[in-house]
Amino acid sequence: GRTAKKAYLAVVEGKPAGDSGRIENRMGRHPVDRKRMSVLRGEKAGKLAVTEWEMLGGDGDSSLVLCRIHTGRTHQIRVHLAGIGHPVLADRVYGGRQTIDKQGEPKPIVVPRLALHAERLSFTHPITGVELEFVSDLPEDLAAVVAALDEETTLHDIDDPAIAEHVERAAAGFRDKSLKREYFATLGEGASAG
Repeated sequence: GRTAKKAYLAVVEGKPAGDSGRIENRMGRHPVDRKRMSVLRGEKAGKLAVTEWEMLGGDGDSSLVLCRIHTGRTHQIRVHLAGIGHPVLADRVYGGRQTIDKQGEPKPIVVPRLALHAERLSFTHPITGVELEFVSDLPEDLAAVVAALDEETTLHDIDDPAIAEHVERAAAGFRDKSLKREYFATLGEGASAG
């Protein structure tokens, strides 16, 4: 079997119930829209899909969630999170809205793209047996989205200190409100109306 471990960061609509959870079901192609995936019913339908999630922070309007996948189905995280009522922001296929509504902000913050990031991949090298781990820093645009969630959100509750440190470092540059507004204004200027 596979020994790879994958962790993703997602910004989702609303606040999932509880601090963590496990989603386990069967997934396959949507019966009508073949470009989409969906949860399927029946023991022999589709393939098993397992995602564990953990709340990292947020403000109720939107939340930062860490997802660890135990299977690698197409669109797995997106389908699972949408299935529990918390789609990934800016997910046009599975229903995620494109904005974060912030109290005190004159207009909603636009999320520039799908708010999902492959944060970490680890596996045992098949020949040497050495455990390898690769970490991808949160890109600037998603770091800005994370920082926009809640000025008071601290990420020290993340179980993995390496993930906590890199998320906090990525978001720290956007904690200053004027810098954040300037960044999102720049995004807005570059966005096309459509």
